[in-house]
Amino acid sequence: MQVHLERSGSQYGPYSVDEINTYLGSGQVLASDMAWYDGAPGWMPLTEVPGVKIEGPPAPSAPPPTPDGPPPAPSAPPPTPGGPPPTPGADEEKKEAASGLSKEAIAMAAKLNELPEDLNDRQIDLEGDTCLYNGWIFFRKKPVAIILGAAVALPLTILSLLLVIPAGPMLGGVFYYYLQRKRLRRGGLSQMFWGFSKNFLSLLMAFMVPFVLVVVSVIPGLLLIWGSVYKFDTYVIGSEFGGLMDGIGMVLWAFIDAMTGATNLGDAWVRLQEAIWTATSQLTGFFATVGIIPGWGRMGLMVGAIMCVVMPYQLALQWMFTLPMAAQYKMGYKQAMKLSAQQVSKDKTGVLFFFIMSVMFNSLGLVIILIGRVFTKGGTGAMIGGIFIIVLGIAMLIFTFAITGTAFVVAYEEFCGRPRTMENIPNWILQICIAIGVSMTLATAYIMFTAMMSAYS
Repeated sequence: MQVHLERSGSQYGPYSVDEINTYLGSGQVLASDMAWYDGAPGWMPLTEVPGVKIEGPPAPSAPPPTPDGPPPAPSAPPPTPGGPPPTPGADEEKKEAASGLSKEAIAMAAKLNELPEDLNDRQIDLEGDTCLYNGWIFFRKKPVAIILGAAVALPLTILSLLLVIPAGPMLGGVFYYYLQRKRLRRGGLSQMFWGFSKNFLSLLMAFMVPFVLVVVSVIPGLLLIWGSVYKFDTYVIGSEFGGLMDGIGMVLWAFIDAMTGATNLGDAWVRLQEAIWTATSQLTGFFATVGIIPGWGRMGLMVGAIMCVVMPYQLALQWMFTLPMAAQYKMGYKQAMKLSAQQVSKDKTGVLFFFIMSVMFNSLGLVIILIGRVFTKGGTGAMIGGIFIIVLGIAMLIFTFAITGTAFVVAYEEFCGRPRTMENIPNWILQICIAIGVSMTLATAYIMFTAMMSAYS
């Protein structure tokens, strides 16, 4: 059932009953608003609409008018003193202007595309698990749209990152899609390609400039290592670098072979132990080489290695919201980079843990896919089961990508948008997460111990 609303002579809608209940909870729709739906005899108080849930006594309302037919149907809920409507894009603003909304309503809608007034004074304490839980809450309100969006966005995101150049507009469009779903706005999958038609150059620069600077930030650490250890000798560093790449390739191939070359789980377990031993031996050889370097050179090596890790990590973290800010507020990349760094610095640890938890959550699907890949090396029955597990892993990957995408929007709103009060994660979920984390830590320690003992014996 679609319901139209009327307030102060202006009409809004139509909305579903679920949407009206959501807007009632946020204060964007009032109990005193008048309502009409197809089949109703005339305008009536919102409290009389079947399925509408009003908490507490409804506000006093004026006598209902009696129009001959339904009102017009603009696309945004009515503005209220208690809170602004969901953020419209430029197209939505044009529709609102053409639908007869008051100047005050249009002004309030446009204001949502401006920076919040309290941005500089906002105090932030971000919790990664709470963000993921609230991402799940918003996911449940639009599950079909978000899952469908994740299924389309995941391969496009991977492809755009590999190509680099279209990554900015593509990721900006994906963020815009998730932002509209989180704010319960209507729109199709075409919103994901919004970045290629709106603000293309700005989104391109908002991704490319931070990306290039993060990559370049590794150079000072590499130069320090080269100068302190090899005295800028091009011949020696060439041979050493080649050896390092061979060692890294050997370790990577050992782990890839453990996951793709195994014929069953037992064989995968043995190959995994061998891969861990290969990584350990390479690391031991590296530290043995460090031991013969003179003191100052050794210090330069350590400082340079730390710089190669810390500098890119710091820059990538502080510019985490550059692209979303450029997408929502249509600002230049310089201002977006500055504001993103300013906001992230308020709780950089919280952002880091949110990022780590998101990566771990998304890795569940990859682990399931790898297990299914191992089963496909067996007989006919095992192969069928392995294919089923791979499909399950792909579905899990799409599901986790959908949750983390919405959770990222929740985190972004907390730092740079219009935040709402988050719901605290239930204790039983928190206890399960702690149990899983402890189990994974113990399992990792056991695998490494058994691998070392197996290689020693």
